[in-house]
Amino acid sequence: MVVAATVGGLALAGLPAADGVTDSHPSAVHHKPKIGAHCLIGTWHDNAIKTSTYFEGHKVHMRYGGGDIDHISASGIDHNTWIHAKPLIGHFRGHRLKQVIHGYQRLLFKVTSHHRLRSTEKGWTKSSTNSYHYRGKHHAGTLPQSGVTHEVFHCTAKTLTLSTRKGTVLARETRIARKA
Repeated sequence: MVVAATVGGLALAGLPAADGVTDSHPSAVHHKPKIGAHCLIGTWHDNAIKTSTYFEGHKVHMRYGGGDIDHISASGIDHNTWIHAKPLIGHFRGHRLKQVIHGYQRLLFKVTSHHRLRSTEKGWTKSSTNSYHYRGKHHAGTLPQSGVTHEVFHCTAKTLTLSTRKGTVLARETRIARKA
């Protein structure tokens, strides 16, 4: 969650180049936003992907149905809304495992180098929940309140893909709006 795009490709798609000269006025310099890349800014809808979670101390492969909404600002703040997110579904010890995440999460994104992104967890609201449903019982999960991850990103005017350095897709998102 890998579609590659170059800065020149983004300029052709109607977005300004990440740094350098704009098409409309050759002498005008366009400054990078604090986040480090213009293509990240906007409102994004998370699409279905394969992922994993930990349940009872074991890593469980899950399929995520998508649906959370990211509002990424020029400052790098990502207000992530999980209110309408679909559950994650997997199998643990031969039985179906369902994970339901609801709430509001805040992250801070910063481009550290070409197509490299640092994501800093800033926490979830108190009303946010992470629950597991397994064999007819509900189990409370936790939500991270801190931590830093490093990801590879590729974005175009319409798509954002986040991956590990080894190429494992973490998120595939579709742009809803150019503003956060």
